[in-house]
Amino acid sequence: MGQYYMPYVHHAILEETTTYNGHNFNDDGFGIGLKIMEHSWINCGGNPLLNAVCNLILYKPSVVAWVGDYSKYVEDCHIKGIEQLGEKNYKEICKGVWGDLAIWQKDPLQNKDAWEFDYKNYRYLINNTTKQFVDFERVIKENSFDKDEKNPDGWCVHPLSLLTATSNGKGGGDYSYKVDMDFVGIWAFCELHISDTLPDGFTELFVGFREGEIA
Repeated sequence: MGQYYMPYVHHAILEETTTYNGHNFNDDGFGIGLKIMEHSWINCGGNPLLNAVCNLILYKPSVVAWVGDYSKYVEDCHIKGIEQLGEKNYKEICKGVWGDLAIWQKDPLQNKDAWEFDYKNYRYLINNTTKQFVDFERVIKENSFDKDEKNPDGWCVHPLSLLTATSNGKGGGDYSYKVDMDFVGIWAFCELHISDTLPDGFTELFVGFREGEIA
């Protein structure tokens, strides 16, 4: 059975928490599924779910995690991020993301301008917790595949969702390629933001996530 994921974004200063259901981005025919590898891609400027999350953290440091619905089974999973949160806080977040009330879920149709994101001008995904960054431009350039006349930039796996995934490997549709598997989830519940400039003293983390079967 497959594991479903939704992003969790908490901006402490604004006291705002947001989650999105990927299915709500299919209004214009986008194929956005809830399994992590059904929506973790960049193609010709990205996809609306990931773009919306990127816009949420543009210049706005926020705690981010891609919370799998199997994450609530704390006893049965190797949970990324639970160490710094503590089990009680972690369970409360899982309940807020996946509980019946879905208290933080926002309707993306209210702001369709956020469905687009400029990865060339806002190229740095910055982790304020670990003092690292990912360069979107480099990731797209070096990891893209299936380039053709209709899609000259090709496709690549989006690093944000995989770096912040909480319980990868517990369900169908999870990231299963061995390339950089150890990096999946290492940024879960870290404070992240996106910018066009880099802070001093931060080091680059390059990830080469790939789409495909176990290899």
